[in-house]
Amino acid sequence: MTEESATLGLWRSVRQGFTGWWAVAGILAASLTAFNLFRRIAQVGLSQLFSYLAAQWDAWIHLPIRWLVDWLHVPMPPAWTIDVAVLWLLIGGIVLRSAWGMRATNAHSGVTLASDFELWNFLCDHHWTLPFFILFCLLLWPVAMFFMVAAPLVHRYFASKDLEAGIIGQRYFRGEHFLYDLRVVLLAQAIATVAFVVVWIGANVATKLYLG
Repeated sequence: MTEESATLGLWRSVRQGFTGWWAVAGILAASLTAFNLFRRIAQVGLSQLFSYLAAQWDAWIHLPIRWLVDWLHVPMPPAWTIDVAVLWLLIGGIVLRSAWGMRATNAHSGVTLASDFELWNFLCDHHWTLPFFILFCLLLWPVAMFFMVAAPLVHRYFASKDLEAGIIGQRYFRGEHFLYDLRVVLLAQAIATVAFVVVWIGANVATKLYLG
């Protein structure tokens, strides 16, 4: 692979991390939840604008969960634990979105992923495992990320639109075209999420200083 093609592959990988409204919405929601968790733990004061936004966030996100907890007659958890649970699921949603296209195409075409992990191959290669695949990525996303990073190179055969993930350093045979690297996709999404958290912190400080 030439330097130029490697650069193009890098940019394709970055772009893949932000393709579609699902990716962007998930990153924004995760960053807002992380900011909410940070300000609770660090006891950061909010401006009037962010106090209003935090109240709306709690009304839309926390209130339904509190109703569910009350209905189940279990002790009410602290607000920060709800933020942790929501953040966990949102990160799982981002990981799920990154694996979704590859899994859907492989399940449709019957192509077997080049992974050494039979569980990941099993979840990705059959139509009827879709509910388990979704739950696995949402709830056990650190394990799903490990499987994705272990076989991160996604390429397409020129003869079809089938996608397949390959191990690090895999040789590309004639008729294959490199698409993106899942390591770069996940890293780009993580950097964007952290960057947005910093933006929310800065915006809160700015609005507190100038708007009260």
